[in-house]
Amino acid sequence: MQQIQAVILCAGRSSRFWPLSEESHKSTIKIMGRPLIEYTIDSIINSGIKDIILIEQNNSGLKDTIEKRPGIKISHVIQKAPKGMGNALKQAEPHIKDQFFVLNPYHHNAEKYITPMLKKSKDTGSQMILLGAPTTTPENYGIFKLDGDIAKSITEKPKKQDAPTNTRVIGIYLLPKDFFKTYNKITEHEYSFEEALTNYMKENTVRITTTKEPTPTLKYPWHLLEFTKTLMERNLKPHIHSTPDKTATIKGKIHIGKNTKIYENALIKGHVYIGDNCIIGNNAIIRDYTDIEAGSMIGANSEITRTIIQKNTHIHSGFIGDTIIAENTKIGAGIITANKKIDRTEIKTTVKGKKTPTNLTSLGAIIGKDTTLGINASTMPGVMIGSNTIIGSNTEVSENIESGTIHYTEHKKITKKRR
Repeated sequence: MQQIQAVILCAGRSSRFWPLSEESHKSTIKIMGRPLIEYTIDSIINSGIKDIILIEQNNSGLKDTIEKRPGIKISHVIQKAPKGMGNALKQAEPHIKDQFFVLNPYHHNAEKYITPMLKKSKDTGSQMILLGAPTTTPENYGIFKLDGDIAKSITEKPKKQDAPTNTRVIGIYLLPKDFFKTYNKITEHEYSFEEALTNYMKENTVRITTTKEPTPTLKYPWHLLEFTKTLMERNLKPHIHSTPDKTATIKGKIHIGKNTKIYENALIKGHVYIGDNCIIGNNAIIRDYTDIEAGSMIGANSEITRTIIQKNTHIHSGFIGDTIIAENTKIGAGIITANKKIDRTEIKTTVKGKKTPTNLTSLGAIIGKDTTLGINASTMPGVMIGSNTIIGSNTEVSENIESGTIHYTEHKKITKKRR
């Protein structure tokens, strides 16, 4: 009986995910106590696949963090240098037995697509099945040229008027083992994988299945906020392992971890995950799709909403909304993360030196690991602060701050006699 495998590509630099991708892959970010990739692995297994290959970078840490599952084979293969998707996939070639899926580590609902793709292959006899979806912005994607459901080629990011169809490529692929014969004839470059797909189409019948359901994306760090909301609505299991103070209010779909302390008059409501060994101070408000990972502390009188806080982060007090904070970050009293522009229009931020739309009107800050913000610091909507950075007291952050820097505002002291 044919054994379908799955290859998950989790190497690469993820440079557009800065500052959350420094020193580790974005698939290792934890939501509700588990790395993102675990949700994808669960979904793959739910589709019936029991042989999974992870393509990862050196020192990714995935081998030590991935859960062991009885009856499931998970292999770890290293891509020594980030040379693109095609090169990453090539590392799996010695481990491939027959047909196999290729996907990214953030397809937490992969089973929705794997099952119909396998059915299409069985019904039509086509060994390569690709996934497509309609789009109104072909200039942002690879676009299929089609004859019915038969894929003829893929054009990368064509101008709207030049697009062969309005069907874009979704990053889940069912490939045959002999795809590597086609790929190995190509000189590797940025789009060598897509070129190999097109070359394979010239000599073989390749079909597509289409979906109108939104597919997960984690291209930019702010995508993690909507991603977390979706995961919480589907996966958050309400459970209170620690007894809050009797004056605290807990209402909604709430998880509170072991040895976590919830102090007087705290309010926790909505969809909220609080990990083990956390502290939630007096009068703190935690609400609306907030994820607080293990060992973190939220001080008295704080308000945290729609925010992701990684492990061992300490916040003294203030307002934090629509924000992502990496691990081991320390934030002094009085922090304010502005999450809306004064005119309530779309927030744009800078990615790799280019002003980039977020399609959001609510977005706070994105803060890297091991960073410290002094008392009364504030951030403007959509700013990003790198890892191992210090933001001085009473400093307003209005633009991105690179990693490993000190950023502060100088204040002139004036003392004189009153008349």
